[in-house]
Amino acid sequence: MPHPATYYDLLDAFRLDGCPVCRLCLAGTERYFDSLNFECINDASVRDRFRAAHGFCRQHAYQWLGQHGRVLATAIIYKDVYTDLREKLRELRYEEPGTFASLAAHLRSRLMGSRFSALTPWLDRLAGRRARVLVGEDPCPGCVVRAREEEKAIEALLDSIDEPGFEKAYSLSTGLCLPHLKRALAAAPHQAAFETLAEVELARQDLLLDQMDEIIRKEDPRYQDEPVGLERGAAGRAVRAATGSPWSRIETDRERLHEEWLPVARVSSRASSATGSNWRRPGRVS
Repeated sequence: MPHPATYYDLLDAFRLDGCPVCRLCLAGTERYFDSLNFECINDASVRDRFRAAHGFCRQHAYQWLGQHGRVLATAIIYKDVYTDLREKLRELRYEEPGTFASLAAHLRSRLMGSRFSALTPWLDRLAGRRARVLVGEDPCPGCVVRAREEEKAIEALLDSIDEPGFEKAYSLSTGLCLPHLKRALAAAPHQAAFETLAEVELARQDLLLDQMDEIIRKEDPRYQDEPVGLERGAAGRAVRAATGSPWSRIETDRERLHEEWLPVARVSSRASSATGSNWRRPGRVS
């Protein structure tokens, strides 16, 4: 049975730094943006979705502005959005806040920053009933595309993780970021897939912990004259592994401006025999 294109996209992504699922999500979002610029922006159903969502979310709005958005396409999208918002705003009337709305506002302030902070958007709707009409009815179209690409990539990964060649390529990669690892482990179809995902992550964490121990040790004045080694960039790699890769090429490029060359153990075993070099360029010095 032939593999889907996502299978080969993952194999390519395994050879690069960062979470492969994040990389495929970014690539899929960029393709969607390109289609908006040149084809889809005149599609009535596409414009209806943007109108209902009130445009992009913050992350995708700045990705659009920074990389893809042509002036014409942006003007068409946001003319629709603001035309709709103006009509709704004109229909708004002041309402006295009820007891329930006041309670929701109080709960929201108490939950901010806690483990229940995910409830705050729901509480916003309850606390701000008078402005509820200004809340988008649909999710950000960019987020919809990203979620679809994410689901497709994780499904392809789990479907192929027990194939020897694919499993080996994955084990030599930087692995999944923590958010995507959680999703993949929860959806693992069998024990072998679950164990492979866990083992790759444990190996990466062992390496990162060793490297961060070195960073901390070399802050001691007794060792500050020692040359920087494998630990260079480890703090930045740890943050990206825990949170996921940047949402846009702009963020990725900005990080690369501060990157420095460093050797990485997992790559040296692959590359040294072919090139004689143990150096690669992954992360930012922190």
